[in-house]
Amino acid sequence: MKVFGALAAGCVLWAAAAHAQTGYRSEDCGRYMVQMEMNQCAERNFEAADDFLNQLYRQVMDATRDPAARQSLIAGERVWITERDARCAREAGPRETGGSIWPLDFATCQTRETNARIFFLQRQLARTSGRL
Repeated sequence: MKVFGALAAGCVLWAAAAHAQTGYRSEDCGRYMVQMEMNQCAERNFEAADDFLNQLYRQVMDATRDPAARQSLIAGERVWITERDARCAREAGPRETGGSIWPLDFATCQTRETNARIFFLQRQLARTSGRL
């Protein structure tokens, strides 16, 4: 029970930090007591992060005028997506043996990795627009 309490507290802090640093709202999944609800919440958080990332990516692309830099950004994004998914698959382990918590683990990893990419693209946008 102590582990669950620590997990719930960590989720609350993570959700608050994610919104403050990334610009999108995430839900506190620690408030749910049923695994299926936690899994669904984690998936919604990933979808919110991914939607925000896509908006930010479009902004960076629009601000990037150099064709070579645009191609580099496109290639980098494709590589990043492949690496994110592979990293999260390794971290969550095989779905068949992961049990009912596997979707939570996988979506939480995807959200964490997407947040890191958001920070990268925010810095890229700031550099491109001369704010850094």
